[in-house]
Amino acid sequence: MGLNYFKSRKRFGFSPHPFDVGNILGLKRGYGNNHFLLKIYGLEKADFETYYTYHLDYFLSTKQGSAKDFLAHVWYIVQKQIEHFERKKPFSSEHPRHVSNIEKLTRVPVVHRHA
Repeated sequence: MGLNYFKSRKRFGFSPHPFDVGNILGLKRGYGNNHFLLKIYGLEKADFETYYTYHLDYFLSTKQGSAKDFLAHVWYIVQKQIEHFERKKPFSSEHPRHVSNIEKLTRVPVVHRHA
C-alpha cells in the first residue's frame, strides 16, 4: 500500500473540513494527488500555506515520513502537473483555465519557501 500523504474526506461525511480531499464518496485509491491539486485551483493565495500545513501535519501524524518527504512529494506532483498543462494546445478553449491553473501552482508560496 502506498503512502497516504493527504487527509481525505470521510465517506458520506456531510461536514468535512474544507481542506480535506476527496468527495462525498471519500477518496478513491490512487486519486489523492489529483484531489490535492484540484483543491489548490479553488483556493485563494492567502490559503495556500494553511492548506499545505494542514496536510503536512496530517502526514507527520501518520508517521509515514518526514516534512522533507512530504515536500518532495508535493513538489513532484506540482511540477508534473505544470508540465502537463504546458503540453496542452495553446489555442484550445481550455487554455485560459490551464494558464490560471499554472499560475496557481507556481504561486504556492509554501512550496517555494521550503524548496
